[in-house]
Amino acid sequence: MSNSTPQVSGLTRFLWFCAGMNKQVLLSCPESEHIKAVGIGATVLFTGMLAALSGGYALYTAFGSAAAAIPFGLFWGLVIFNLDRFMVSTIKKDQSFGKQLVQAVPRLALAVLLALVISKPLEIRIFESEIAAVLQDQKVAKLAAVEQQYETRLQDQEAAISRLEAATEAKLQLRESNYQDYKCECDGTCGTGKRGRGSECERKEAKYLQAQREYEAAKASNDEQIALIRTEIAELKATRTETVADTESVFSYGLVAKLAASEQLPPGPRMLIPLLIFLIEISPILAKLLSPIGPYELGLRRAEEAYALSQKGQLDDQRRAANKQQQLQESIDQAEIEEAVAQKRKAIKALSNAQLELMQDQINEWVEKEKRKKK
Repeated sequence: MSNSTPQVSGLTRFLWFCAGMNKQVLLSCPESEHIKAVGIGATVLFTGMLAALSGGYALYTAFGSAAAAIPFGLFWGLVIFNLDRFMVSTIKKDQSFGKQLVQAVPRLALAVLLALVISKPLEIRIFESEIAAVLQDQKVAKLAAVEQQYETRLQDQEAAISRLEAATEAKLQLRESNYQDYKCECDGTCGTGKRGRGSECERKEAKYLQAQREYEAAKASNDEQIALIRTEIAELKATRTETVADTESVFSYGLVAKLAASEQLPPGPRMLIPLLIFLIEISPILAKLLSPIGPYELGLRRAEEAYALSQKGQLDDQRRAANKQQQLQESIDQAEIEEAVAQKRKAIKALSNAQLELMQDQINEWVEKEKRKKK
């Protein structure tokens, strides 16, 4: 390895930053480590860019505003970029593979979630024509259901008209039959065969006139009911037209409707985009998990250990300085205590000497008094 610092372009340094790697450690590593770091950083960067496009398109689809979609897309892309950079940079290769895998499991789960979130807007955009066809089929089916509902009611009304017209026609046929019986009886061409107005002719005439009255009454009643039904049919047709127009106007082509429609697409093509995003998401993590410990990991470990030792040394120095300061303070306090004790002892001794001298003077004075009494 050369001792000179290699020249690295600004783009390479930026991709190292995206990979969350230590620049100083990488500069001391072979070029193979530089390439690996660039690949991981590019993957993280591209994932963030895809997230920005996906989030921006999702908001644009929901609100139709580019002014709101662009800032949101950039913000969402930065959030995903920061999460991916964090995930990649926190996996340590100096641990066992089992510990690395345990550490990576929540990150893999998060990658699945991110893949689903990022892929949905892209899926809507890529399969836009297919989703539009599904929504159109749903719209046609909904309109057909409305039409069928009203068509059934209209058919019932038409059937009622047909029954009333059939009842009127039956009364008419009965009247015509009675009329023919009446005419031929009176003409002598049927029945009794006697021409003229006999009793049988008058009976059949009365029967005919009764059928005529029944026919007229039934026709008037049925015609009135038919007129009412035709009015109801006209109202139903007008209501059907309004309902179809309202159903068509309120039919949603929004984001939620497109998401629901996308679920009806064939599962094979629909799962390609989430799988692709998921592979992009986990590729840096898989590279970290599957790659052996390289010069970068060893250099990073040495740098971290050196930093830890440096911090420990500083802490030990601070601890020793504190201990010295404490010992010095304790020595000063001890000297002050000993000086105070010595001064106290001197004061007690002086007081004792003064008391002894006073007692001696009192004794001498008493002795003198006693001697004078004896003289």
